[in-house]
Parts: sequence; structure tokens; C-alpha cells
Amino acid sequence: PEDDANHQLATGFLRGPALNVNRIQILPEAGGWEKVIAKFINGHVQRMMNCHTRYMVLLVDFDDDAERGQKIRESIPPDLVDRVFVIGVLPEPEALRTARLGDLEAVGMALAEECRTGERTSWHHDLLRHNEGELRRMIPTVRETLFTS
Repeated sequence: PEDDANHQLATGFLRGPALNVNRIQILPEAGGWEKVIAKFINGHVQRMMNCHTRYMVLLVDFDDDAERGQKIRESIPPDLVDRVFVIGVLPEPEALRTARLGDLEAVGMALAEECRTGERTSWHHDLLRHNEGELRRMIPTVRETLFTS
């Protein structure tokens, strides 16, 4: 995750129902979206090359730049692009509280449940809707791995 707010979202996701917590790990906060990329490139690319069952979600603020996800995906090595997903809130996670979706951990739990069930109520909110393309790629790929039922 980019920062503490994204870490809270991830923590809530981890608390989602029927999640196999032994198959997911939240890494330390990177300290900015550019640092997320740098830490991924410098610390995880080689590990992913060596372990073909490893997936990575880069959780970043989009800072009102809907194209940020694509910009970040362009820095991912081509042979890993199918296993790396860029997800985030359009402005920043704190906006989810302002939009009255709940505290960030509660939102994370709701997003996990929707990944499990295929529903998109929270994911279709204006602040999260731009993630749809990544969700279409990610959910079928990781659903069986992450969820127990």
C-alpha cells in the first residue's frame, strides 16, 4: 500500500468473510505511489519471476488521475503484467469516509465481500469505478486462491 489510509483499506480487506488469510500478505507502506513502483521493481520483480504463483496488488492513490493505473502498468515487466494489479481510490482513500461509505477498514471488508460474490455495489461508487478493468482481470484469477467459499 502507498500509505496508512491504503493500509487500512487492505487491513479491512484482510478481515473480509471467507478470506484465506494464509494466502495474502500486506506489505509495509511505501510512502507514495512512485515509491510503490520502485519497491515493486527493486524488491519483488525477481521474486515473482522465480515464483509463478505469486500475485501482487499495488494499492495507490490515483490523485484524481484516472490514467495513473495505466502509467503504473507500463512500468511492470511484460511477463508479469498478468499477475500484477493496480487498484486505488480516484482521489485518495480518505474521500471514502467523506462519501459516507464508512471507515476505511469497513470499506475494505465490503470490497473483499464483493470480490468473493462478484457483486459490485461499493466498487461501482464514483471513487472506485475506474478499477473495473483491473477487477475484471484480477477477480477470476485470484478468487479461488483467496476465498474459501
